Amino acid sequence: MKKLPAIAFIPAILLLFYSFDCFPNAQGEEALSPSITFSTNNPGSLDFIVYGDIRFTDPSDRRNTNPKVRQALVDRIAREKPELIVMTGDIVLTGDHADDWKVYEKESKPLHDAGIAIFPTIGNHDLRDTATRALPHFFQHFPQLKERRWYSVDAGPVFIIVLDSQSAESEGSEQGRWLLSQLDHLPPSADFVVVAFHHPSYTRSTADVLGNGHPARPEEQRLAQLLEDRAKRISQKMLVVNGHIHNYERYEHGGVMYVVSGGGGAKPVSVKRSPDDFYKEAGTTYHYVKFHVANHQLHAEMAKYEDVNGGAVWKLKDSFDLTNGK
Repeated sequence: MKKLPAIAFIPAILLLFYSFDCFPNAQGEEALSPSITFSTNNPGSLDFIVYGDIRFTDPSDRRNTNPKVRQALVDRIAREKPELIVMTGDIVLTGDHADDWKVYEKESKPLHDAGIAIFPTIGNHDLRDTATRALPHFFQHFPQLKERRWYSVDAGPVFIIVLDSQSAESEGSEQGRWLLSQLDHLPPSADFVVVAFHHPSYTRSTADVLGNGHPARPEEQRLAQLLEDRAKRISQKMLVVNGHIHNYERYEHGGVMYVVSGGGGAKPVSVKRSPDDFYKEAGTTYHYVKFHVANHQLHAEMAKYEDVNGGAVWKLKDSFDLTNGK
């Protein structure tokens, strides 16, 4: 597989993890168990979708987000009828604006009407402008989280670990300890581990791309080292999904597949593609990624939105397969 250049090795004992000590979270035995158990339609299989950076807000705002695209994505995903969606953050434009959440309620109605479960990560826009006012809105709309900023979902053949990359970092934090406990106690039914958080560990986005770029932060680079080390010790195949970059990227590193899915409607961000990238197309990539898991196999397809004569056209632009080796 094609790989990104390795980042400098950092011994695990020196890794810093995300922490957030103002809200309670899993302790004791609860830290060893999944936060949420999700019943799949068929034992041993799961259909789910990953996408994010939608920025629901007043449809008259066409500078920060594209209302036509975000609604087209919602409608298309509702027709796909996945069992669940992992949203990679920045669900609304401004998290402490009640009006933005009302737009979310209205425009995401097809997803809820279809009975699709939504498991979100917290993005930076979800905490704007004041986190203490924004978080209650976030938790109100996702009551299944029970005010957890990080949590896990046992979904049969897929075990989902959602982290909070908005938390301040500190050594040996509660979130870090919880992550290790989850990785040490994966359910034997899981064939794949999906780790989701907003800020990517690997991206070709740079700060000099039209002033909109977001290079990978040291925190997430260190987290990648931890995940890649743990991936070697578990029987499940690991996949990491992120947002923040308003585009699509895919890389493999250290035995872990990394997918950046931030093309949900927010203002596009350019990415400097490399000839050895899995996905090489320049320009805007509004999209979602569909996953089908069955018989110890995972198949993924990226569906890209294109406007043709004023109508939505969906094109398969990337796909990949993963196999559980156990």
